[in-house]
Amino acid sequence: MMTSPYDDLCQAQFDLVLPDGISIPTRNGRYYVLGVPDGVIEYDGTSYSHQITAALQEDGSIRVICVSSSNTRFISNSGALVRIRLHADENIYSGEYPLLIKNIEFTHDNITKDVAEDSSTTISVFGVSLPGDVNKDNQISIADVTALVNIILGKDNTMPYLYDHDAADVNGDGNTSIADVTALVNIILGKE
Repeated sequence: MMTSPYDDLCQAQFDLVLPDGISIPTRNGRYYVLGVPDGVIEYDGTSYSHQITAALQEDGSIRVICVSSSNTRFISNSGALVRIRLHADENIYSGEYPLLIKNIEFTHDNITKDVAEDSSTTISVFGVSLPGDVNKDNQISIADVTALVNIILGKDNTMPYLYDHDAADVNGDGNTSIADVTALVNIILGKE
């Protein structure tokens, strides 16, 4: 079992600020938030004593609360408290998106409370490519032209993961060629 300074936690809450186009799925009108991946938040070894809920806040963030009505410690073999499945809208493009976790509070079984600093990370979305965003930075610029030319010239073979090859087919003809460079430059110049 993993140990940490938070081994005596019995309550926790935090707010998630999700990027546009990414959400937590709902079930029967409620956010679908799961317990720890290994399912070992327990009370007496057989019955679960913790509840995990989520609710939309006025500022658009989603507050996740993990609470024990009997002040029982969280126990988890994985060290995780919750697992939250996220959903990316079908019109969101592949890339990295910011995720902010704020208003983080932990309560220990001795009723003392810790407040943690806000934290941020990124969410990786895989799926639809933004035509022309060859370097995967979620914007179309001259840097994408350079990346596209590198693909066409075969200079991407040492680090192919740096480029989105689907996005390199800017004109959608199934090939990556100089015609895609022209299409990409037209996008940048606002001609498409």
